[in-house]
Amino acid sequence: MLISINEEDFFNSLWFGFASGTQTFPRTLKSKDYYLFHIYRIFIGKIGELTFLRWLYNSNLLSSEHYNEHLINALSVYYGQSNVDSYDIKIKNYTIDIKTVPSFFYKYLIIPQDQWSNQKKDFYVAVAVNFSIKEFTKFCENLSICSSKKDIISSIQTVKSDTNAKIIGFLPRNSSLWEQAVNDKYCPEKECIRVELSLLEPLENFIETVTKKV
Repeated sequence: MLISINEEDFFNSLWFGFASGTQTFPRTLKSKDYYLFHIYRIFIGKIGELTFLRWLYNSNLLSSEHYNEHLINALSVYYGQSNVDSYDIKIKNYTIDIKTVPSFFYKYLIIPQDQWSNQKKDFYVAVAVNFSIKEFTKFCENLSICSSKKDIISSIQTVKSDTNAKIIGFLPRNSSLWEQAVNDKYCPEKECIRVELSLLEPLENFIETVTKKV
């Protein structure tokens, strides 16, 4: 499902990336050595989360009240690198984790082993955003010459017009499709739990699951 990035979501994700960068653990080796890449990963992840949250609201799976509650939580900065939120989104009693990749051509939805073991979720949703680190770097360079609110809005509108998100699908934690992997090109630094994106369940199944009567 291809979705145009909402301008407000883009701006909020950008703000969140810079606001929380020093308070967020640089999970990958590249993030530790390359600060802008660290910010970029936070930014892309937040776009995926806010896009899915907006999709839930537009699909009538969240009320206005619950949407705003989740939005406030999504944009809250947790001070201290060991402090994190316990879930991205919660519907009824289901906890949902949103995983975002910066390309429509990624192969896997990947969960680091420590997250899988210590931050358990009921569902994992994959969202892809076609906005590369190269494009993000150029965008940030352009922001440095902005002298007014109008300039900043113009820069956001320019890149946003070419940026889309794709909600690929979801998978329950208890699915047998998850596999464990160590030290390959998709999990180069530590153990991870993963599943091929092509094997994810469609959003129609997600809607059916979270709306069914118990």
